[in-house]
Amino acid sequence: MDIHKFCKMHIEKLDIPKNEKIDFLKYYDLFLDGDNSPCFTVMDNDLVKGCAGIRGISKGVGEAWVVFNHDFLEKHKKVLCVKIKNYIDFISVTYDLHRIQALVECDNDIHRKFIKVMGFQFEGTLRAYDEYKNDWLMFSIVKGV
Repeated sequence: MDIHKFCKMHIEKLDIPKNEKIDFLKYYDLFLDGDNSPCFTVMDNDLVKGCAGIRGISKGVGEAWVVFNHDFLEKHKKVLCVKIKNYIDFISVTYDLHRIQALVECDNDIHRKFIKVMGFQFEGTLRAYDEYKNDWLMFSIVKGV
């Protein structure tokens, strides 16, 4: 398992369901600048297994995003947790972030469990949050409070 600098084409090569890929590419086009924000790609045997990063929302606040092959995430969650926790610590210091938040779809049990293991705390439910009127869960890590 190797960590590489993220680029948009990694999303297109990611082995995830087509609807998830389409939805994430819409999100990417609306909100992310993968070349200028702290993002990375996880590869295994030259295959893209996941991508993650933090986008700036306001001064001191970032939003974490993750898109992973579910089987890979489940199989390697302990190693990924350590790597991503270290990444979050590095980014929060480098970009002077006191708050990092993350959204998880209510029905995505794998990501919900993973985000809790990462040390994020549940803050609440965002009702009818996306274009399909799905509910999402808000989690955060807040430093110094």
